[in-house]
Amino acid sequence: MKTLNVGIAGYGIVGKRRRTCIDANKALKLIAVCDKNFKSDGVFTDGTKYFQNFQTKRIAGRCYYYLSHTTCARASYL
Repeated sequence: MKTLNVGIAGYGIVGKRRRTCIDANKALKLIAVCDKNFKSDGVFTDGTKYFQNFQTKRIAGRCYYYLSHTTCARASYL
């Protein structure tokens, strides 16, 4: 099975729900989160990177797909 690297734009209540959906799906791997309320850029303990701004250029060679909750639920059919 192919793994799809994904990120979350906005990490409030809905963003955290999206993370739960992504983490529960073997076809998806969360690799980045961005939210304007983060005080700085960094890395969560599980290795997921987080940023204050929506910036994909800062991580060369990676492709991010920012998914809605509905799209994430459908990804189980990949």
